[in-house]
Amino acid sequence: MKDFVSKIPQNELIDFVATYAENHTKFLTALVARFAEPVNNKKKDTFIKQFDDIVKNHSDHGFIDYRASYGFEREMADFLGNLFENSSFSNDSSAMESITHFTKKFGNLQIDDSNGSMTYLCELLSNIWHSHIANANTENQIEIRKWIEQHMYSKNMWMMEDNLEDIYCASFNDEKNLKAKLKFYDKLIKDAEESTEQSYSREFNIAKWAAQKADVMEKLHTNFSDIEVFLMNYRTMQEPTFKLFDLYMKVRRFADAEKILLKFGDLKKDNHIYQREIAEKLKVLYTKTRQNDKLLEVVKNLVRDIESMELFKEFKSMISKENWVKERDAFLKTVNSHKLRMDIFKEEQLTDELYKDFCDIAKAGLTIYAFDWYGKALCPQYETQVVEFFRQYLDNEMMNATTRREYHRVVSEAKTLLTYNGGLTAVNDLQNIWQERHKNRPAMIEELKKLHLSKKNA
Repeated sequence: MKDFVSKIPQNELIDFVATYAENHTKFLTALVARFAEPVNNKKKDTFIKQFDDIVKNHSDHGFIDYRASYGFEREMADFLGNLFENSSFSNDSSAMESITHFTKKFGNLQIDDSNGSMTYLCELLSNIWHSHIANANTENQIEIRKWIEQHMYSKNMWMMEDNLEDIYCASFNDEKNLKAKLKFYDKLIKDAEESTEQSYSREFNIAKWAAQKADVMEKLHTNFSDIEVFLMNYRTMQEPTFKLFDLYMKVRRFADAEKILLKFGDLKKDNHIYQREIAEKLKVLYTKTRQNDKLLEVVKNLVRDIESMELFKEFKSMISKENWVKERDAFLKTVNSHKLRMDIFKEEQLTDELYKDFCDIAKAGLTIYAFDWYGKALCPQYETQVVEFFRQYLDNEMMNATTRREYHRVVSEAKTLLTYNGGLTAVNDLQNIWQERHKNRPAMIEELKKLHLSKKNA
């Protein structure tokens, strides 16, 4: 292909590209972004216009609706992707005006983001930020840092706030900028603490900024004792507590690491999420320090808490084979969750126990999930009973179905019943009953024809 293009006279190639670009906006966007000279005012204006045109072309009265968001995402992703690959853009100091313009627009963009397109586009813009910062000299880095500090928490920057925060935390790591970041965090924390507003977001921000300040202190090689004293002031908050735990682990002060977590756990004993995250941290601690008894208790608690079969297998691996049945049965007595208990019965091939719980949940009403997940595990011992439960479930679902979509779902689920011994007979019976009972539902009759019943399904 390159050989062919190289043989085309240059003036003809230029004319063709220019004509094509005039009639194809997407191609023009890529062309300008990829082959632009180092950014000057004229090129900067071109980039800004290209960006604004993409927003405008997909907007209706200033709003990008759900349907338009897909096209907007594709075109904007091409534009930002090409800019990122254009080293002459990211290396140029005057690119800052373009990047900040993009960021302000994204920060408060009026868009139906139900498909999550802005998460992807904001990440692409973040990549451009990182590239630009990495290539900026010390003087420009200071200006960039100041701009982010001034705009990051603006009410008009809500869509880009998390991205700017990540950029800020990861960048500006020379001594001068780090000291400036300390002052910035001090002001944020002071203003929040002096605020009369009492809200979850206020405490959340203080906790976040305290942990981020501790990161900066660590990068500045601040005395550990000073970082410890600072974080201790916020030991009732999760992020500072977890940050202090991580620091204790790093300097091998394991007893202090355990103590700070257990105290925080006592303080937040009614918070299910905190307890789970504390347990995950303790698991790391007890694994590293080989405190096997404590580790076992933490793992068991986590199995119950998050109903994880992966952790259940880890729990099993920690017990000797000769003691496993005793440990497992004792553990099962502490499990209140029907689902977890049934998952364990399935994993351990305790078919009688699984069937008993299956019957219990059948009293409240079975779902297709119960058959998909536990049905085959009950076979062949309880296959006849499962088929009958399944038949009753399908009959009830068809009785309550009122649309073609619902008929289609029930028929599709009936195909699963055909995979059981005795399933063909049960589905044949159901088909006859439905055709007679619901003869005035032509859409259902049409869907039933898709079953294609034959002896090979038996």
